[in-house]
Amino acid sequence: MTAIVGAPCAGKSTTVDAVSKPGDLVIEFDRLMMALTPLGTHEHSDQVKSFVWTAQKSLLRRLRYPSEVNRAYLTALAPTNEQRYRYLVGHKASMTVLEVSPETAHNRAEEAGRPGAWHEFIDMYFERYEEPDDPRIKVFHAEE
Repeated sequence: MTAIVGAPCAGKSTTVDAVSKPGDLVIEFDRLMMALTPLGTHEHSDQVKSFVWTAQKSLLRRLRYPSEVNRAYLTALAPTNEQRYRYLVGHKASMTVLEVSPETAHNRAEEAGRPGAWHEFIDMYFERYEEPDDPRIKVFHAEE
């Protein structure tokens, strides 16, 4: 499994869309939210969030067993090292942190027309952000 983590609007979905192929598994909060609700892209329902987290945890548990899936990609915010460790599933797991500045994230959110709550998500991410401390985690500077 490859985890792509970073701030909101860091380019996680764009990165996964560029590298994933048919037959790959993509575990992404927004995609799961869209699958479970009538909401559009990047809209969240507080009433459904716990179901989305449960689905994500279930998929991650299932990845611990053999399957026909060639590759699995996970996107997540994971600003802390403790959160990142949860997503390093299996001996072949890898992780890339897409690093952007708060200004870049806010500009991308604005340009993409994201709901206003995204600016709060961005600020919360950067308030909690810790530099990666695990050698399995690569950092990619994803500035414009």
